[in-house]
Amino acid sequence: MHIKSSEKLLARISYPFLKFLDKNDDKPAKKLAWSGPRIPPESSHIFSDGTSFSIQITHCKNPNCANFGIIPKSKSIRGRKAEANDTYQISGIAPGESALACKLCGKYTTIKSNAGIAEELARLSEPLAKKQPVRCPDMSCINSKQGWGVGSDRYTGYGKTKSGNQRYKCKSCAKIFAVKASSTDRQKKTEVNRKLFEELVNKTPFSRIVHKLGISWSTFYGKIDFLHRQCVAFAGHREAKFKTLKLKRLYLSTDRQDYTINWLDRSFRKNVILHGIGTADNTTGYVFGMHVNYDSEMDKLATEANALVEDDYSKPQAFRKYARVWLVKDYEKALLRSDKSTSAKTKNMAEVIRVAQAEADEIEILKSDQPEEYTTLPATGLQIHAEYTMFGHFFYLKKLIGHVEKLRFYLDRDSGIESAFMAAFIKEVKNHSADAFYVKIAKNLFKFEKMNAVTALRRVTTAYQKEHEVDEWTALMSLMLNNLNDPHKVTGSKEFWYSSPLISMTEPEKELTCLTNDGRFDFLIEDTDTEAERAIKLENKNHFARLLMKGTLHGIDRFFMQIRRMLSPLERPIGSASSVGRSWYGYAPYNPSLVQKLLDIYRTYYNYCKVGKDGKTPAIRLGVAKAVVTLEDIIYYK
Repeated sequence: MHIKSSEKLLARISYPFLKFLDKNDDKPAKKLAWSGPRIPPESSHIFSDGTSFSIQITHCKNPNCANFGIIPKSKSIRGRKAEANDTYQISGIAPGESALACKLCGKYTTIKSNAGIAEELARLSEPLAKKQPVRCPDMSCINSKQGWGVGSDRYTGYGKTKSGNQRYKCKSCAKIFAVKASSTDRQKKTEVNRKLFEELVNKTPFSRIVHKLGISWSTFYGKIDFLHRQCVAFAGHREAKFKTLKLKRLYLSTDRQDYTINWLDRSFRKNVILHGIGTADNTTGYVFGMHVNYDSEMDKLATEANALVEDDYSKPQAFRKYARVWLVKDYEKALLRSDKSTSAKTKNMAEVIRVAQAEADEIEILKSDQPEEYTTLPATGLQIHAEYTMFGHFFYLKKLIGHVEKLRFYLDRDSGIESAFMAAFIKEVKNHSADAFYVKIAKNLFKFEKMNAVTALRRVTTAYQKEHEVDEWTALMSLMLNNLNDPHKVTGSKEFWYSSPLISMTEPEKELTCLTNDGRFDFLIEDTDTEAERAIKLENKNHFARLLMKGTLHGIDRFFMQIRRMLSPLERPIGSASSVGRSWYGYAPYNPSLVQKLLDIYRTYYNYCKVGKDGKTPAIRLGVAKAVVTLEDIIYYK
């Protein structure tokens, strides 16, 4: 894989500088008692269309609790009336990290920065931004506040540039400026754009593309940047109109996928691991969002310097200016804690008890976001804490499809995903327009074990069909209703789980639980129930069974599978026994920013261009496109 020499140089400069900065901080900062507010203040994000979200995620996220959505008091109350006036308790769970414990239900949730979530939402929702009209570039001119599309009497045409773009002359300051009209402006060798797009989304290695098209590496990476801009602009324009799309129900699946970045220097063999989160519609296959916890626009050295100026390291994590990003000192300290926690010599009984209690209380400690001895931070840009990207992802979905009458989310079993959903869709959960379910699948079975499970189910279903003379769906529904009478508990979970008869080779031994059941799905009939109450509970049982039958992660997992198969740089890396956790793969990228670009490009292609067996694309099935979008429609989108 080709890598720019400037990126190698920057990596070699930044790492020693940051390590020098850390090692020369001989005097550790004094741990002063936090005198600020008890919880992070509410924040907000205003979208380009004028709508806004108020973000305050510090509250109990248990729908069955009276504290669900109730914000704690900003100041702690002491004395006799403390218990009656304050139903929350705040305690530390790790250096700089604190958790909110609900006294009513006992549920814990880690405290995060609302401002950090708003910043992440702003980053993720940038493609939805409404394009502003072109204005006079002279900021001192009165016409800089007036777009020429709004008041054309303020400007006059002034010919065209060599590229064919229209030029205008400002009548106020006489400034002459051009308006870009073509998406291929400043693009050389435009004839290779389509071929490169095709090769890119069909698993052709980068070196092979460069050789086949006869272009230089600089031209190749410039083309990727160009295609990325076009895909983001095209998809963003379409998805900004989703608010006018009338949809009654969406059955969505959400899961996470990790991506490995190769090391730049053999003397520093550590991978960067990025975490992506995506959500897709199980019915149409449309992928509404795919986001990675990496910000390429932020300057690493400047952020580190500003963090010192802001005295971020002496503040609790949720109250920092740079709460959402991994700072170098925090990463090294977390790495040290990770080493100690995995060492039998240093792991004492108190630590064992603390971890056990944390797991029992379901504190959202995202183990996958914690560093390992074989991982490191990106050399350029900044890595975002994975949980902030999760929160931003769900708030992004709320903006995109929050108007849909009924939303059913089927989530991979991850407490961070659950917490992010509950925070973003709290109003919808309360008014019963949004529900969430965990889906647990036996992922470690061998192929013959999966085949045996599917075969056994088919035998049971076929026997039921013959005995009762019904179709396959009716038989499966009957089996699901029967399974509702036999709920069971799963290790580490307080909810009741139900086995699903609707399994497949990709989802064997599937089990589900409802995270938003506040009593609406109560179907246990008692002797004292009246006929009307029995009828209501029977309908609840049928409704609940239908929702469980809809439960699958197939929508997003199919997209993840396509990413692994069709994007060569994002294939699953190959590890070895001698690498001790480290992985190096010939096709993996060296530049973390390439991951999000490839995902954006492929998501647009997958939604609008990739045709299924029914001859339709996910966008056509969803109703946001009337026909298959050609690659040219995206490449030359204005």
